[in-house]
Amino acid sequence: MATTNYTDKVTVIEAEWLNEADAVVHDILSAPTTLAEFWTSIGGTVNIDGGVIDGTAIGGIVRAAGAFTTMALDTDLPITEGGTGSSTASAARTALGVAIGSDVQAWDTQLDDIAALAVTDSNFIVGDGSNWVTETGATARTSLGLGTFATAAAASQAEQETGTSTVVPVTPGRQHYHPSAAKAWVNFNGVGVVAIRDSYNVSSITDNSVGIYTVNFTNNMSDANYAVLATCLMYASAAVIAGVGIYADDTAGTNKVQTTSAVKIFTQISNGTDVDLADVSVCIFGDM
Repeated sequence: MATTNYTDKVTVIEAEWLNEADAVVHDILSAPTTLAEFWTSIGGTVNIDGGVIDGTAIGGIVRAAGAFTTMALDTDLPITEGGTGSSTASAARTALGVAIGSDVQAWDTQLDDIAALAVTDSNFIVGDGSNWVTETGATARTSLGLGTFATAAAASQAEQETGTSTVVPVTPGRQHYHPSAAKAWVNFNGVGVVAIRDSYNVSSITDNSVGIYTVNFTNNMSDANYAVLATCLMYASAAVIAGVGIYADDTAGTNKVQTTSAVKIFTQISNGTDVDLADVSVCIFGDM
C-alpha cells in the first residue's frame, strides 16, 4: 500500500489521500489551529524525548526566547525525581533537611563578625558591646578584672610565713606555711594500744607510760617555740576532772619536752594521777 510523507499540516490538507491512514492524519492535523489545541486533540498527554518543540505554549509549558522556561505540574516533583516534594521555599528546606533555625543556623551579622576574625594563636573571642572581637591573653585578663594575678608566681614559703601580700596567689602545697594555719594536729585513742583516728603532719604517737605520750611530727618545725593546744575527753568519773598538758621532765615543771620534731604530753586527773584517756587531741601552731 502506498503512503505519503507529510511534513506539516498544510501538506496533509492539500495532498491527495492515498489511503485511510492519510485520512486519519488529515483529521488529526486539520482541526487544531494551535499547538495547545493539537495536544488536546491527541489526548492531552505528550512525551517528548530528545526533540525540539516549536510554538508558543504546550499545556503548562511556556516558551520564551527559544527555550521553555517554566512548567506547571499537577503534583509536587518528589525528591527522588530531582525535586523537593514541596511547593513553597520553607517546605522545600524542611523536606531537604536544611530548615532554618532547626537544621541550619540562620544568617546573622555577628556570625559574619566571628567568621572574619583572624585565627591568631592564643587569642580569645570576646564581645566589645556591639561586635565580636579578639583579645590577647593579657588584654583578656584585664577585661576579666584579673590583672597580673593570673600570671603571678605562687607564694613562696617565706611569703606565706610573712603573710602580708594581697596579690600573690597561694597553692595548696604552701598554704600551711601561713602563721594562721595549724602546722600539725592529731586526734587519738590513748587507752590500751594507742590508735590515731586522724591527723596532719603527725607520723606517730609514742606511748611512753600511763598517761604519757609523745607526738612525733612528719615534717619538723623551724624552732621549738611553737604553741601547743590540747584537749581530752572527760574522765569516767564525773567527780574527777581530767586534763592534758605539755610534759616536763623536772619536778618544777619548767623543763618541757618540746623539740622541733616532737612534743611530749600527759593526761591526768585532778588528784595528780596520770591516766590513759580515750579521746585526746593536740594541735600545733608556729613556724615550719
